[in-house]
This record gives sequence, structure tokens and C-alpha cells, in this order.
Amino acid sequence: GYAAVAERFADRIDADGLDAAGAEFVWGPSSGLDPAGAKLVRQGFLEHQAHAMAHVLRGVIAVQPDVAALAPSLAAVAVPTLVVVGARDRMSLASSRALAAAIPGARLVEIPDAGHLVNLAQPAAFNAAVRELLATLA
Repeated sequence: GYAAVAERFADRIDADGLDAAGAEFVWGPSSGLDPAGAKLVRQGFLEHQAHAMAHVLRGVIAVQPDVAALAPSLAAVAVPTLVVVGARDRMSLASSRALAAAIPGARLVEIPDAGHLVNLAQPAAFNAAVRELLATLA
């Protein structure tokens, strides 16, 4: 899961730098991003110091509890909840489904032809899902 990927990503940052690591783990060909989205994500990542990104990956991302561990707390969520995930997001698809199942009344939307950065890969579909949720709140 994310813990193993976060550790590998951090190790790659340490070994080869943030740009090379990011191209492999975040904005490269397997990301599903179009060129404009990849450029935007790369720019955002490269605004940070490499050692800080590696530290966040190891100290925050790698130690995040999984959805199963959070399930008892998630069962108490009592607000409208939308879980949006890219259908090609191999790292988040299963956990997003579990998250939506653990939150009472949560709505899961899987966006086709999108990876992890679904709002950048398929902005119109992402925005439509958010608008639909907001319309139910009006």
C-alpha cells in the first residue's frame, strides 16, 4: 500500500533527487495525467525541498492508518460524504471503496480514465460529481 510506496518514493528522492523520483512516482507516464496536468503537478512538487518531501513521505504518508483501522470512527460520520477516485488509481481504488462503505450514506464516484489526481486528469467529471453532491445539500 501507500506505506511501501512512500518509503520507496522517499528513498528514490534521496538517491536521485525530487525531479527523477517524481517522474517515476507522481507525474510520469503511468500517472494518467495529460501533459498540462503533469506540468502543473511537477511544478508544485519542485517548489518543495527534496529532503522535506522525503520527510513527509516517511513521517506522515508511510504511517497513515488504513481504512480498516479507522472504520469504527468512520461509522460515526454523520455528514454528507462524497468519495471520488480515479478508476485507474491502482493505489487508492480499493481504499476509496472501503472508505465509502465505512461511512454511513457516503457516495462513491469512480471517474473513468483517471488516476490518482482525478481532479486534474478529468476535471469536468470531478466537478460534476462535486456539483451533484452540493445540489443535494441545497
